[in-house]
Amino acid sequence: MPSSKLDRDPETTWGYYHKNFVVRRVYFKRLKMALSLAGEQKNRSILDVGTGSGLMLPSLAGYGVVSAVDSSLEYVARARKLCHAEKINADIRHANVDKIPFADTFFDVIFCLSVLEHVKDLSAAVSELKRLLKKDGMLIVGVPVERIAVNILFRLFGASEIVKHVHCSDFMDVEKSLKKQFYVERSVRLPSFVPENFSLYKVFVCRKIL
Repeated sequence: MPSSKLDRDPETTWGYYHKNFVVRRVYFKRLKMALSLAGEQKNRSILDVGTGSGLMLPSLAGYGVVSAVDSSLEYVARARKLCHAEKINADIRHANVDKIPFADTFFDVIFCLSVLEHVKDLSAAVSELKRLLKKDGMLIVGVPVERIAVNILFRLFGASEIVKHVHCSDFMDVEKSLKKQFYVERSVRLPSFVPENFSLYKVFVCRKIL
């Protein structure tokens, strides 16, 4: 990861192919952190919500049957192009996070990275993720930590376009919404050695409350 066949247009891959090495490293580090939390078990049904250009799909394909959704038709097309090039049989659909066209309790693992901060109705989105997850499944949610120190850091490294993007919710809103409908089994932050408000990204591992 990443795939050499990924379309590396910086306008549609955000910080993953930013001109600054530190920004690129932060973006890929948070993906690797999320992937590491899913474990090594194979033959699972996996959903990537908000797949974007399909950056994670080649890695996810090694762990089971992969599906993905995105609200952008352009991103859906890019993700399908990548999977075709990589010979990955992934079911990629156009959908919003609050209305995903799959059956109840369909997935063993759901990834939802850098998505929920864009959502106004967090309750509806989290309910939909809960509906899709098997009773013993795992939901992995990642959100940026937006604080003054973080924004200053990105600006120092020439990534001011990232902090200009307006989000509907912050990481605390997302955490509260998750805890209303899931048991948050674990949370990790990047970097792990700094206080939460000075970190860059936070990932939650969630289980259904039975």
